[in-house]
Order: sequence, then C-alpha cells, then structure tokens
Amino acid sequence: MMNRAMAGAFTRWLEMSDEAARMKALLKKVGMKLMMRNLSGAFQRWAEMTEEAIEMRVKLTRFARKLMNSTLVGAFERWAEMAEEAKNMRGLLKKVAMKMMNRAMAGAFTRWLEMSDEAARMKALLKKVGMKLMMRNLSGAFQRWAEMTEEAIEMR
Repeated sequence: MMNRAMAGAFTRWLEMSDEAARMKALLKKVGMKLMMRNLSGAFQRWAEMTEEAIEMRVKLTRFARKLMNSTLVGAFERWAEMAEEAKNMRGLLKKVAMKMMNRAMAGAFTRWLEMSDEAARMKALLKKVGMKLMMRNLSGAFQRWAEMTEEAIEMR
C-alpha cells in the first residue's frame, strides 16, 4: 500500500514536472512572438521615419533651388552681410571695452601703489618722530639722573 501511494505521488510529480516544462516552453514561445512583434513595430517606425526624412530632403532641395532663383537670394545675401558686419562690430566693441577696462584697472593699481608707498612713508615718519620724542624724554631723564648723582657725590 505504501509503495502504491509512493508510486502515485511520483507519477503526479512527473506529470506536474512535464506540465511545468510544457508551460515554460509555451511562455517562451509567446514571449518571442511578442518581442518580434515589438521589434517589427520598431523597424516599421524606423522605415517610416527614414522615408519621411528622404521626402523632406527632396522638398528642401526643391525649395533651395527656387530660393536661389528668386529675388529673395539678394535679400538673404544682404542679411548675411549685415549679420557678419554686426558680428565684427561686436568683436571690435568687446576689444575696445577690454582696453578701457584694462586702463582703468592699471590706473587703480597705480593709485593703490602710490597710496601704499605714501602709507609706508608716513609710518616711517611717525616712527622717527616717536623715537625723537622718546629720546628727548630719555635724554632729560638721563640728564636729571646725572645731575642727581653728581649732587649726591658732592654731598658726601
């Protein structure tokens, strides 16, 4: 009885295993069909876009030929010349502005150097005056000490 139950369980397991393998293969096949359908759609869209691009190129070529043969060509050439001249003028104005700015910066730097030199000169002068005042006070104190020492020696 036990063998029969085990054999039945094994048989069911085999059936389920076979069914799972069959389902897996079926899902794989369906997945490939879906993927191919998507790839086919992408290719179709690419082909349509390529065809549209070719048509657009042909139309633009025709338009360019008509444009070259019309009076618009002269106007376009004048516009192109004016645009080029404006571009050149912008470049010249930029150079002039840079020169002016460099001159202003050089002037400011020169003024800063002059002020820095003047500040250093003033600092040295103040130090010299301070030293003279200090020496005068020290000189007076020394003079007074010398006099007091002399008086002390005389009083002995």
